[in-house]
Amino acid sequence: MGSDEIQALIDASFTDQHKVEIITNSAKVGVAPKTIGYAELKDEFTKTIDLGPGTNVQWNTSVKFIKNVTQITTLTFSDAKVGDAIILKIPPTAYTLNLPAGVDTNDLLDFDETKTNYIHLVCVEDQVGSEIYTATVKPR
Repeated sequence: MGSDEIQALIDASFTDQHKVEIITNSAKVGVAPKTIGYAELKDEFTKTIDLGPGTNVQWNTSVKFIKNVTQITTLTFSDAKVGDAIILKIPPTAYTLNLPAGVDTNDLLDFDETKTNYIHLVCVEDQVGSEIYTATVKPR
C-alpha cells in the first residue's frame, strides 16, 4: 500500500460517510462512521492549561496554553517533538515576554501588547540544545 492510499484511508476516517478498516500485520480493526468525536479525544487535545505563575510550557500536556504576563517573563519549553504544535494565548500586558532561543524573534514582530495575542508555535527541530520553533502571531 502506497502513501497516497494510506493518506486516503486517514482522510476517509474523518468523514461520516465511510467505515474505515485499518489493517496491520496482526489485526484488522473497523471504525464505524460518527464513532469518534470530541468526547473521545484525550485531555491533551481539548483542555487549556493556565500557566499561572509557572514559566514552563510542557508541550505534551495540551495544545493550548494561557499565560498572563504580570512581570518580565521568560518561558521555557519541554517535551516538544518535531511536528508538535501549540497555541499560547497572551492577554494584553505591559511587560516583556521572552520565548526560548529556538524561536526567531522576527516571527514575533506582529505581537501587540495592547491586545490578546495568539502565538501558534510548531517544533521543527527537537535535538536537545538545538531546538527550533516556527511562530505566527495573531493579535486580536
